[in-house]
Amino acid sequence: MKLLSFLLFWTLFVVTSQLATRLYGVNYGLRIGPDWTTGNERCKTDDRILSELKKLKNVTDRVRVYSVTDCDTAAKMLEIAPLADIKVWLGVWVGKDLPIFQQERARLLELLVDFRDSFDHVEGIHVSSEAIFRGEVTAPQAIKMRAIIKADFVDFGLGRLPVTIADSIDTNIEFPSLTTVDDIAVTFNQFPFWEKNVDINGARNY
Repeated sequence: MKLLSFLLFWTLFVVTSQLATRLYGVNYGLRIGPDWTTGNERCKTDDRILSELKKLKNVTDRVRVYSVTDCDTAAKMLEIAPLADIKVWLGVWVGKDLPIFQQERARLLELLVDFRDSFDHVEGIHVSSEAIFRGEVTAPQAIKMRAIIKADFVDFGLGRLPVTIADSIDTNIEFPSLTTVDDIAVTFNQFPFWEKNVDINGARNY
């Protein structure tokens, strides 16, 4: 395996003034309201996104998002993240229905054309965040989806960017094929306080 890097992202409520150590990255989302809301009740405004990214820049150089289409997250990040000088790991959401992946991919292909230069601020992209853990797709299906997105990036001259499958550590251990692909980074999610019902006080050590 030519490239193997384990990237650990922490989901945190950040009080930037009190953190002494910079974090590798922080999970970030644009959604603030439930599915049935619209507009600014559902998604953050551009001004709020920029303000939050500038604050996060005090403690990290990168954020990870989980969807292309929800709140048009990928487009917003491609447009706004460079203004905050912050790097992005994009995410392609996958659910039990194939059209979800197809819609995410279709929008991503549009963005590869419309925001070609902004991909300089993209460090990678992950596919199928915990969809295997949730039982919505199989490991072979996730691998196939990852290969499709990787091929799209290669076609657009962005083959340098790692395209990963983000799932739990336990899922990666159960399905070694997720991490035995040449030229692939490995990203994972781990929330032991709910995945393993570990007491919150011992979750970090676990």
